[in-house]
This record gives sequence, C-alpha cells and structure tokens, in this order.
Amino acid sequence: MATDAGRGRGAGGGRRPEPTITWPGSFGPDCYDTPLECFPLEHRHEFVNGKELRPYDNRIDVWPKCNHNKLCVVQVYDGFEDGGRRFFRCPIGEGYFDERNCRYARWVDPRNFYHTDEYINYLKCKIDDLQRKVDCLNSQLKEATPYPYTVSLIEDPLCPDVWCKCPYHMKKNQPPPPLTSGGGAGPSHFSGGGGEPSQSNYYY
Repeated sequence: MATDAGRGRGAGGGRRPEPTITWPGSFGPDCYDTPLECFPLEHRHEFVNGKELRPYDNRIDVWPKCNHNKLCVVQVYDGFEDGGRRFFRCPIGEGYFDERNCRYARWVDPRNFYHTDEYINYLKCKIDDLQRKVDCLNSQLKEATPYPYTVSLIEDPLCPDVWCKCPYHMKKNQPPPPLTSGGGAGPSHFSGGGGEPSQSNYYY
C-alpha cells in the first residue's frame, strides 16, 4: 500500500505542481528565442534526465500544456540570476507581450544554489582583475620600448676602422707637424727616416 501510495504521488496524484516561473520584474522577457533543437515536440517523450539534475522527469511527469491547451516548447533563460535555466513556455506568439501569448511558463531546471552563483561571480571578478593587470603591463611595456632598438651602420667619415688605434680613435690630439731644418723635411719620430711620414708610427 505504501508503495502504491508513493507511486501515486510520483504519478502526480498527491504531488505539488511545479511553481510557475517568476520573472525578475513585473513582466517577462521582451521576446522569445528560437526553441532549442534538442527539445522538439515530436521527441518530447525521449526527454528523460535524472532527478539529481532537475525536478522534472518525463517518465512520471506529463509534458505541460499552455493555457491554449498546446504543448509547450523549451527555451533557455538568458537573465542574470537564472541565466542558463531552461523553462517551458507558450509556443504561440513571438514575445511575452504578444497578445496571442498566454504567458504560461514553468521552470524545467532547478535554480542554481546561492554558493554556486556567488562562486561564478567571484571567478568573473578575478578574470576581470587579471585582464586589467595584463592591459596595464602591456601599456607599460609599450611605453618602455616605444621603438625597436636600432644600430647605426653609418661609417665614420674620418676613420672607418673601429679597431684603429690612431689618435682620432684614442681621443688624442693630432700629432704636431714634423720638425724641419733648412728647406727639406728632415726625419722625425713621426717619419720612417725619410721625408714621407710612416703610417706605422701612428699605431701603438
């Protein structure tokens, strides 16, 4: 007898009906989206999920009908608090304010637990904080290196040899002119013994 009574309650004899959907405001959404393809009316009897996922069970519950006595369609709610929850709604009309719509709607999925919503909001805030930090670092990096590092390849007009040890590269004064006796250019320590200056004397 207890089994039959429990079965009768499960079949809807003593079971409380599912509460009607309540919208966050005085009215419902402005418009309905296209019904989900995974819940076509011709396959409504195949819609079976475990009780641990939602209270509605097609094995014991009857697919609801709207006030027009027509089978409802299933749609996902895109609100803030109940975003992602599925609900039954009247298949007539294109929106909640449509005169043809009877405004019948009922939740399919149970509402998310408060701690789940709180944790989701926490993760969203963390993601936003990380994104702001990344943007700040990218901005600082651009300010620190506005242009790529460049190297000048223009040769020195006086001495192209960067390894030269001449007075120009050693930042020394130019050598004084050679001493002369008479009319000819005599030898000096800047020359190789003749009148022509020796290039080797400019290196150390």
